[in-house]
Amino acid sequence: KVLLRGFERFLLPDVANYDDWNEFFCDPSQVVEGIILWNGQGLFDQDHGARYAALPHVHWRASLKGSQIKTHRECHSMLGMFASTHRVWFLHALLFFTAIILVTGDAELVASTHLSVVQRPSMGQALLVRLAAVGLLVPIHAMLWALARLETTSNNILTRACNLLFCLQSACWGILWLAPLGTFAYVRMCVDHELTEPSEAAKLKLHIALGVHLVVSAAG
Repeated sequence: KVLLRGFERFLLPDVANYDDWNEFFCDPSQVVEGIILWNGQGLFDQDHGARYAALPHVHWRASLKGSQIKTHRECHSMLGMFASTHRVWFLHALLFFTAIILVTGDAELVASTHLSVVQRPSMGQALLVRLAAVGLLVPIHAMLWALARLETTSNNILTRACNLLFCLQSACWGILWLAPLGTFAYVRMCVDHELTEPSEAAKLKLHIALGVHLVVSAAG
């Protein structure tokens, strides 16, 4: 068997294969909408008693075309691989950074206002604050996952899903994914406030900020 030029190594991402056809025939709504006849009419637009007789006139090439039925693009790329294994990488990164924070000692507690930009620990000084920095993995993972989903989702699905509700949902998810950046910055501000003006109120404010950051990071 000789494959067409460009298909020697693997099928292109938008070419339909048996997985797509199996998914197509397992979804009654897609079957009703997707199977068309040579005259351009839908098979299920025919009278119920005439559909069996119309089967020889089905335009299978058009009905099973990849751009019409494909939902997942088989991308041979790093993002394609990440889309299938992103939970594994997130778990590895979570454990790795948590272990690094636990095995390193606490820095001397000095207000950031008394330190230069180079001297400030990037993930904070106290243990709880440095553990809170693990939540910053959420926006990083979310950005990579969104890019991977964008590459592996077919144009057919993107076209059907692109509406006002989809845009609003995407905006809400984006805000939730980016929220840990804001809550962590607020935690750092609370730490500086407690170091410069120590009080029970400042300590309570810091604990509340840490709790909010934990909830937001877990939700993301």
